[in-house]
Amino acid sequence: MSSAKIFALRNSFAKAFLCLLMTSFFINSCKQTNSQKWIDVDPAFATYVEAYTTGIVSKTSSVRVQLATDASTTHTVGQPVTEKLFEFSPEVKGKASWIDARTIEFKPEKNLETDRLYKVNFNLSKVTKVPSKYNELAFNLQTVKPSFKVNIDGLRAESVKNKMFLKGDITTADVEDGKEIEKVLTVIQNSKGYKINWQHNSSKIHSYTVTGIERSPSQASSLKLLWNGKPMSIGILGEQEIEIPKQGDFKVLSVTAENETQQYASVKFSEPIAIGQDLTGLLTVSNEEDISYSINGSEVKLFSGKSLEGNYTVNIN
Repeated sequence: MSSAKIFALRNSFAKAFLCLLMTSFFINSCKQTNSQKWIDVDPAFATYVEAYTTGIVSKTSSVRVQLATDASTTHTVGQPVTEKLFEFSPEVKGKASWIDARTIEFKPEKNLETDRLYKVNFNLSKVTKVPSKYNELAFNLQTVKPSFKVNIDGLRAESVKNKMFLKGDITTADVEDGKEIEKVLTVIQNSKGYKINWQHNSSKIHSYTVTGIERSPSQASSLKLLWNGKPMSIGILGEQEIEIPKQGDFKVLSVTAENETQQYASVKFSEPIAIGQDLTGLLTVSNEEDISYSINGSEVKLFSGKSLEGNYTVNIN
């Protein structure tokens, strides 16, 4: 899932860059702000400009223009440029500097506004010789609309008897502060709130773990996850209930297909599985004979000896 600087390549000048899919669940539309419309860049600019930052970008993005040939001006790499080469609408304050003989970068003083369409005017004539009609390159960029998705990785049994833990993560459309993300999620069981342990793996993936989830001795209960994007000014609300089996109730909690560095089927149980347990014939995958197993607490992973594609059935006896 990712929002990144999109460079328009030479052979892409023929059509303006429209909005792109950021991830499978984040879709942005080009937002026209202050009556602005997406600019169709003249393909002839490709003679003078190799690439530039356009499309959907992060609010933390800088803006680059890469010339087709070395700049005609004398400059020092890394030093701020004194000339005003970039002009933004709406206005953006920042500094421009050369990062190599052909590429100049504008770094905003602070983050760009979210979900905003910007027009950028670059004074091309000040850095390379061009016909007068190409003195200025005008183009657009659109910042990501803030959004997030709560992912649940499933329950597992703890080593402590009759206790369980839950893992998952929150994935954001753009870079977000971890402390703000922690305000989004609440976990409750029978009116009891649980502490959530966080690990901010990256600026867009924030993993959470809830431990010490209690199993009732008499009946199954529910663990409720509630999320609210209001602390981050994001209009997303949601909740999901997860059944917590009663004590002594041995059952399958989930079966999922995973595609990491190696394909496997994950089967999670309500009780830990003995490390030495022979699972041959107890867990099978349809039409697959070469199956190996890995036991980690209450989770069993099923691996095939070959790459799998299509639909398969996991049988649990």
